[in-house]
Amino acid sequence: MRNIDSYYSDQLHVDATWLCLFDLTLAIGLVLATPLPGTQVEAVIHKLRADPIDQAELFYSNARNLCDPTTGFENAGFWSIQALLLMAIYTLAVSKRNAAFAFCGKLSR
Repeated sequence: MRNIDSYYSDQLHVDATWLCLFDLTLAIGLVLATPLPGTQVEAVIHKLRADPIDQAELFYSNARNLCDPTTGFENAGFWSIQALLLMAIYTLAVSKRNAAFAFCGKLSR
């Protein structure tokens, strides 16, 4: 929660690897969300999904642009394993099986 509070109070000084994981989590959440009908959460999810720009894909792309865990494994840490797993889950959720398979393959290296 401290990281989220920090993100909303000072976005320019948030750790890029944390932000990568956060964006991947938001992308997965938006794709898989099944909110209760008539709730405020449903209204937010519906608004995000109704946007002509795929917001989940935008979160995913932003995460990859911030810290792409598929490059630079020499300096990667535990966050890169987390990111690859989240990327595999997202790509499975949006029916990109080949990409998910590739991310899982990178996890095993």
